[in-house]
Amino acid sequence: MTEMELENEYAALLAYAYRVCADEREAEELVSDTMLSVLAGKTTLAEIENPAGYLRRIFHRRKNDRLREKYRSSAVYYPDGASVEQLSGTVSDSAARTAEWEEAAVRRELGRLAALHREVMIRFYMHRESVSQIAEALHIPPGTVKYRLSAGRSQVRDGITHMETYSEISYAPKTLSVGIWGWTGENGTPFEDVHSSLLAENILICAYEKPLPIRSLSSMMGVPAPYLESEIEKLIRAELMGRTPQGLVYTRMYLTSPDREYGDIPAEEALAKKYAGQLYEILETECSHAMKTEPFLRFSDKQKATLLLHLMNSALIAVRYRLLSRWEPNRIAEPPLRPDGGKWLATGHIRQHDSLPRHIYEISGPAQSTVKMSQIIPGLSAEQDSNAVIMFDTDSVLGASHREYRKRYPHLRMRQTAMLLASFVNPDIRPTDGRVYEILPDLEELHLLRRDENGQLQPDIPMLSWEETPLWNEAELTVRKKIEPLLEQELYALYKAWVNPIPAHVDEAEYFRHAGALSAFPTAVLLEIVRQNRMPWKAVIGETPLVYIGYKAKK
Repeated sequence: MTEMELENEYAALLAYAYRVCADEREAEELVSDTMLSVLAGKTTLAEIENPAGYLRRIFHRRKNDRLREKYRSSAVYYPDGASVEQLSGTVSDSAARTAEWEEAAVRRELGRLAALHREVMIRFYMHRESVSQIAEALHIPPGTVKYRLSAGRSQVRDGITHMETYSEISYAPKTLSVGIWGWTGENGTPFEDVHSSLLAENILICAYEKPLPIRSLSSMMGVPAPYLESEIEKLIRAELMGRTPQGLVYTRMYLTSPDREYGDIPAEEALAKKYAGQLYEILETECSHAMKTEPFLRFSDKQKATLLLHLMNSALIAVRYRLLSRWEPNRIAEPPLRPDGGKWLATGHIRQHDSLPRHIYEISGPAQSTVKMSQIIPGLSAEQDSNAVIMFDTDSVLGASHREYRKRYPHLRMRQTAMLLASFVNPDIRPTDGRVYEILPDLEELHLLRRDENGQLQPDIPMLSWEETPLWNEAELTVRKKIEPLLEQELYALYKAWVNPIPAHVDEAEYFRHAGALSAFPTAVLLEIVRQNRMPWKAVIGETPLVYIGYKAKK
């Protein structure tokens, strides 16, 4: 049966219904129910010798179903509203239940269709618009309307026939922690497009292994397609998802889970234990001159330990990156440029749910935030402008920091925290967002601030002025040069042994081929240094966040 013939049958049935029904509304509803039942059935009108007669038989079944339903009710309201008769007992009828099931099944399947097919199906079957009316409203040719109707009917019938069921993710959603290499866009992308949206997180997870039609995503997640589509469009604009020419959607960012993201942990821990003492000796030797200067001597024991651990962590991460660049000559040198001014490559870390304790080697950072004087004092010329603050912040098992207070106060930016901390040593550097003062108790709880003997808040992290930083920067560079040849051979063996399966549609897929291979190693070294009491100052795991600030001193 052609689309025109189907349209004619629909119109003929509606005309017939107007003659046999009490009112137009009932006639229209019964015709819609009839057409929905046909869609739900396994037999198509093309297989029926007398489609008009077949449709009328289904129509009268639905009409009788409504009558039975009416008399099953405990009360009947007469049209004139004059009286209400209470009825005793009910009439059982499996046909009515079947009709209800068929309609519910069709409506469910319509909700799973992508917008392209869903709109014409709803207009044709629910709103009783003709093909020509739909074509005019949507500004598309009638032939396109017919094609979409045909494809929509096929998908609805297929969904009912195979009865796709929801996946586990529909009732036990996972969470996705996003990290990037690079820097965010003007509007905080990609973080703002994912954080605080469990729906967006699970869309990315579901569409990771292979491109999927929106209908399949709807089935897996138990969410009607209209609610998915707005999230998907947002993720596509943010370049976290993509769409094939056929309309399938897929996740562009690399996703990993706890069993893959830290490499061969026992092997990395063994290597850290083997070299922790030697690595700390190199660090202490190269920093010996800087440790004799007045700025370092005025630090508390915690601040001294934090600075040394921060430098060791930075050196190890820099060495890891240099080695990876050498081992992968085709590895991209910098992340891709994004339309919103960002420049990043995103990674998602899958968790079963947020209530699980963080993995010992889970790390975020070192995140870096630089504040210019022009961001504090408007109107400065280029010659007058300079860096006011630079903050390095690593959130790890050694101590929670930026990720934790961002979770509590998502409206705040890290640069505001940097300015707040720097204001304790230079009053000219003040936050431009007064809301940051709300987090003072949190910064104290996270061991970034402490109270002195007079009960006054003071920084509890190492802070050095621009004049005091060169010695430490030079020491770290020397540490990098000395530890790289010491570790290269054994780190390479760990790297080559760790290979990830990655979908081809992931951005820069080869960049992630050995991702995670050496992820645990830097933190494992720091933990061994602490556990072996290598430093003369005590560091407490969980209370020594690796946060360091350089600042412009007050003149």
